[in-house]
Amino acid sequence: MHVGSNWLSGEERSRLEAVQRDWRLSRPAKAFAPWNRYRQPSGDKSVKPNVTALRNESPLVHQQSLFERNRIAAKSSAHAVTSGTQTTVVPRKGADIVLKAPEVEKVEEETSTSDEVVESQTSALPPKEEEAKKKEEHPPATEDKQPEVQDDDYDAEEEKPIDKSPDGRFLKFDEELGRGSFKTVYRGLDTETGVAVAWCELQESKLNKVERQRFREEAEMLKDLQHPNIVRFYDYWERQDHAGKRKYIVLVTELMTSGTLKMYLKRFKRINIKVLKSWCRQILKGLSFLHSRNPPVIHRDLKCDNIFITGTTGSVKIGDLGLATLKNKSYAKSVIGTPEFMAPEMYEEMYDESVDVYAFGMCLLEMVTGEYPYSECQFPAQIYRKVTTGVKPECFNRIPQQYPEIREIIDRCIRVRREERSTVKQLLADDFFMPEELIGIRVEIKNRDADLNDVNTEIQMQLRVFDEKKRKQYRFKENEGLQFAFDIESDKAEEVVQQMIEQQHIPDEDTRMITKLIKDKVEAFKRDREFRHAEIKRQREEEARKLEEEAIRTEMQLRAKEKERLEKEREAAAAAAAAALLEQQLHQQQQQLQIQQQQLQTAPQKLPTATVDGEDHADMQTGTHLDARHKKTKRKIVIEVLRVASDDTSQQPLVSCRLDTSHKTVTFQFAPDSDKPNVIAEKLLDQDCLTDPQVSIVVEQLERVIEVRLLLLCFFSK
Repeated sequence: MHVGSNWLSGEERSRLEAVQRDWRLSRPAKAFAPWNRYRQPSGDKSVKPNVTALRNESPLVHQQSLFERNRIAAKSSAHAVTSGTQTTVVPRKGADIVLKAPEVEKVEEETSTSDEVVESQTSALPPKEEEAKKKEEHPPATEDKQPEVQDDDYDAEEEKPIDKSPDGRFLKFDEELGRGSFKTVYRGLDTETGVAVAWCELQESKLNKVERQRFREEAEMLKDLQHPNIVRFYDYWERQDHAGKRKYIVLVTELMTSGTLKMYLKRFKRINIKVLKSWCRQILKGLSFLHSRNPPVIHRDLKCDNIFITGTTGSVKIGDLGLATLKNKSYAKSVIGTPEFMAPEMYEEMYDESVDVYAFGMCLLEMVTGEYPYSECQFPAQIYRKVTTGVKPECFNRIPQQYPEIREIIDRCIRVRREERSTVKQLLADDFFMPEELIGIRVEIKNRDADLNDVNTEIQMQLRVFDEKKRKQYRFKENEGLQFAFDIESDKAEEVVQQMIEQQHIPDEDTRMITKLIKDKVEAFKRDREFRHAEIKRQREEEARKLEEEAIRTEMQLRAKEKERLEKEREAAAAAAAAALLEQQLHQQQQQLQIQQQQLQTAPQKLPTATVDGEDHADMQTGTHLDARHKKTKRKIVIEVLRVASDDTSQQPLVSCRLDTSHKTVTFQFAPDSDKPNVIAEKLLDQDCLTDPQVSIVVEQLERVIEVRLLLLCFFSK
């Protein structure tokens, strides 16, 4: 949708044109700018284009004021009238076109001056270029008819807005300033103030219904946040694209063109300590403003990429408040942020505004070292493990030794337990962030680190004067100070200061201020000592726990080895018992086979006797048959198991046996899982290896072999 300038009033349109020119002045010149192709060497014989065309194509147009609309034209340029003003254009070989906007009262003087400049330049030109210059100075009547209004119309056409807000206050121009994962930023303009703004288009299709409603609530809250150290949020509304299919949200915020704190850290590896203090003070003031709202506002994603710096003034502003949320109840409940700057409790989705203090500590660490926190980690899981266990980034150990107070402040900000972190107000009251021009007296604790680890209640403090006027009153030299002892349990600051006054060490006019400094320093020291002792206690407990775990681990290893040894012994004993049992089973089997053989040998002798006694009509032929059967069954039959193997193809066990009869010895194999003893005996009978009376004996012995094998399998499986 293209929105022209016909819906603006004459005055607003003129202001818009002036602001647009001022914006072009602030933009850096590009190497491929269209006016560069008209810069020719002095020996070039080509004729220069007319001044109006150059002026239309050149964005390097200077003006005296943002809303200056009284432009005076020289006699040598094309005459035109635009809103009752004239314009002076002085072209020069090899130089940019300059638009001068003098005061209305000095029209005659500026016109004559321009003519003199033109004459002086004309005299220095070559003959052919001088003729072309004269033609431009005295154009024909047809050129005089070209109104300069075309010049302004061309600028308006070039900078014509392509969209506007529903109330018409904000304009959007076709110049993209940046693009994110689901938003695009264009250059915009606030027509009420003439200030350039950032026109952000957020693709709403990437947000669900709950997220959209949450964003609207946050946007309404952000519109009321106005602070020098907070990027201003002006307005928002919803729009549909040209096809009317997709919705998107438009945000209008303050435009920050000087870059982020991250860009400054990349450009300047070392930052002056005074500049660092100034930046930190402004960041803390912005956070203090957010946390003092009712309910408090939590940024949740504070990092150097979201902190903007104004290069002309050095002011610092906190931006990207799109992730800020109202603390509706006791805590906010969602995990959003950058892992390197996230406090441990953010992973648990139960946190308060102290997470911003943690993130500020990480920002300060990056500012003082120039290194990204936890850059040694490759995955977010590694960062999570270190953050939740209280392991500081490796760059924490590379803080310059000349700034122990910075190390202490960062340590107070990034503690694991949020109740042990300093608040924003406590950080602002710290001497390190206090401007030196606001306080000329400072109280310090000598050997502070050693005293923090000690349990002694008496500490050595030092009073130093930095203000030269006060130094004369205190009769101190530049590097001198007043050292005194202070018992943090029994001494009172008022009594110590009164004793200094009585001994004429200090004047009585600064009594209240020195007393407050001593109290603040002692309270901070007590708090830090309590934390240090608790930390030492936790470290000792952690070391004791690690030693205990190591002892338990060693004992478990010894027990495992002992268990393994006992298991091996048990297996060896079981194998020996199994071997003995197998031997016993085989021995019993041999005995049973021998008994069966004996029974078979004695059974035929009893059978004829029983037959003769029971049958009266037995004849000699029957007796002959019984004698023959007795002779056949009297033969000894033995089956011996040679070995047990496994078939490679069917993976079944194969038992190799040897059958000894009275007239033949046969070796055969059978599968006890699939082959049946009666089938084996019939096959042996078919091959004349057995006789009919021997079949039952062989079947019984084969069944015995199969039973013994099953017993052995059951034993070894247990």
